[in-house]
Amino acid sequence: MDLLDDLLETHQELSKKSKNPKKPLMAELEMKIAHGKAS
Repeated sequence: MDLLDDLLETHQELSKKSKNPKKPLMAELEMKIAHGKAS
């Protein structure tokens, strides 16, 4: 799995289903990255 592709896909998913557009997408991505590194 390519990390960059995964992040792009995640960003698109978050953009699509974001119910709160004011919530920074980068924060979501950083959380995902941190979770990915932890697991």
